[in-house]
Amino acid sequence: MPTDKETKYYGLMDELLRSGNTVQVAVRGISMFPLLMNGDVVLVKQTAIGHLKKGAVVVFEGRDAWVAHRLLKVTNKGLLTRGDANRNIDELVPYSHYKGMVVKIGRARWPLARLALGLPGKCLAYTGKVTGPLFWLIARIASKIYLFFKASAK
Repeated sequence: MPTDKETKYYGLMDELLRSGNTVQVAVRGISMFPLLMNGDVVLVKQTAIGHLKKGAVVVFEGRDAWVAHRLLKVTNKGLLTRGDANRNIDELVPYSHYKGMVVKIGRARWPLARLALGLPGKCLAYTGKVTGPLFWLIARIASKIYLFFKASAK
């Protein structure tokens, strides 16, 4: 459940997007690994659903926070999405939860992030059944290695 502060933040971001502004949002988590990682900053712009194409990175309201995942399909009931490092497709995203599309990578931890919006990233919408579980496994291993070295440094 979002805190009051987070609820106000998301409300402000919603208002800015509806006004036609582009907003910067920090990525949290590793569901879009290896192209987008925790701490990367993406620029989001409200885009008409009719202009969305398979492979775009869309932002929508999740259970506790906004989520940026790869668009797999626009259906007559909502959006089908999946994180690049997720094993499974997300629950159908109702159109009312759609916020916008990632139009630019503002700041990233490594150069591969710029590929998230290009052809290599869009190909992940087609190869996700294989790459999703593979990236999920790699992300888990990388996370454990990171936490090990972080704990060792103390």
